[in-house]
Amino acid sequence: MSAPYPDIKDEDGQEMFFVVIKVTTATLPTSIQTEHCQNEKFEARCGIDEVVVMVTAVYGRMRVSQCVERDYGYIGCSRNVLEDADYMCSGRRTCQIPVPNPLFDATKPCPNDLKSYFQAEYTCTKATSGQLSSYITDETDLGSAVCPWVIKGQSGQRINITLLDFSTKLELDGACQYVILLFMMLISLQAYAIVRERDPVRSLTICRGNIRVRHAYLSQGSTLEVRIVRPKNGNGRQFILKYESKWGTCDVTGMR
Repeated sequence: MSAPYPDIKDEDGQEMFFVVIKVTTATLPTSIQTEHCQNEKFEARCGIDEVVVMVTAVYGRMRVSQCVERDYGYIGCSRNVLEDADYMCSGRRTCQIPVPNPLFDATKPCPNDLKSYFQAEYTCTKATSGQLSSYITDETDLGSAVCPWVIKGQSGQRINITLLDFSTKLELDGACQYVILLFMMLISLQAYAIVRERDPVRSLTICRGNIRVRHAYLSQGSTLEVRIVRPKNGNGRQFILKYESKWGTCDVTGMR
């Protein structure tokens, strides 16, 4: 059920509608660990109000297991492929990663004549429980300029926002260095969300960067408005804005 936020109107003088988020206590999600051999497929599938968040992703010959039956002197060779796994999975409700995978193989964790396997850990995280997901906004318009999020804490609380950016992986072909540099500069300026406060009046645009987890905003008051910026070109960017108060973590109660 939706409700107008007091004294706020759009450019035509009409009352605007918001999704109200209340500060309560959050529950940590349970992680799922999997291993996938050659010619198998990693698949993550979360609930309708959840998104995948990759915790770890390693590719190589980590140990003797069902995927590596013999040592051959190359046990322990591996690469951290979390950035690639994020790009393909994190922030989405479902995803698949085939093994072998060209992005993983490009890291060359072990000699080419030896087969590697994929070891992953991920969570299914509530997209409206202590965090705001771009996936939910893209799918439902909740949290967009049409119906922004309003985070409400108790009197005296300050709200901290952390960005989990799953789009730090850039897929670039053989373009010249000047074009690559210009492209990276433009990407880094891509707006993800606009955060606003009414008392005191403050506004900040959260943009894309090249760091997976970083601090994004600390409120002065106990109420925040957050508008997720929807991409015009459908570039598939995915991210989560995690919010918490100075007194504890947060949970979401949606009103529409």
